[in-house]
Formats: sequence, C-alpha cells, structure tokens
Amino acid sequence: MRLGTSSPLQHSSPEEWAKNQVALGCRSLVFPLSSDDPEEKISEYVKVAKENDLLIAEVGIWRNAMAVDPEERKKMRDYAVAQLKLADRIGARCAVNVAGAIGLRWDGHYRENFTSETRS
Repeated sequence: MRLGTSSPLQHSSPEEWAKNQVALGCRSLVFPLSSDDPEEKISEYVKVAKENDLLIAEVGIWRNAMAVDPEERKKMRDYAVAQLKLADRIGARCAVNVAGAIGLRWDGHYRENFTSETRS
C-alpha cells in the first residue's frame, strides 16, 4: 500500500515537488498540473515522479459538468475530457470529479440535479 496526500505542497520545481512528497513519506500523489499546462512541463513532472518511484494516483477535474449555462457546461465538460486524456497519457490511476450541480454551488445538493431534464 502507498500513502499520499491530496496536497501538492508548495514547490517551485518538479524536483522540489518530489522531494517534499518523499520527505513526508508519501509514495502516491495527486498530479499538480492540468491539461492546460505545457506538455514539456507535464513530461518533466512525470519523469521526476518515475525517478522517485512516486505513483501518480490522481488527476483532478473538479468542475461543474452540470452547469445551468450551456456555454459554461460545455467548457467544463471539455475540460473534464482533457483531464481524462491527461490521466490516461501520464498513467494516473484515476481522474476525480463530482458530477456538478444545478444551482449556485457547483458541488451542491439540489433536487433539480436528479431530474430527467438535467440528464439530457
């Protein structure tokens, strides 16, 4: 079993990121970058993780895929797809999100979240 933290911890380079995680005894971690970051930077973090035997356990999505506004919803879903592709590309064990919400709070609990209109 590998333990980790959900925090990338403050760092200024891939090497410092890995060093900080190892110093805490972490062996499994959340990838600190997104699909919006330059490919070269993403590759460097993946390389450093491998060199330090750190498992990239998760890529975060954390966007409202159920946003009421159609443009916002499309933007959030496109981001989710890009993050899923990133997770596959770097060998992350999973990509994490909540479905989203129909309401002011993107991860809130609303009756409308479960209507047939919302699912279409």
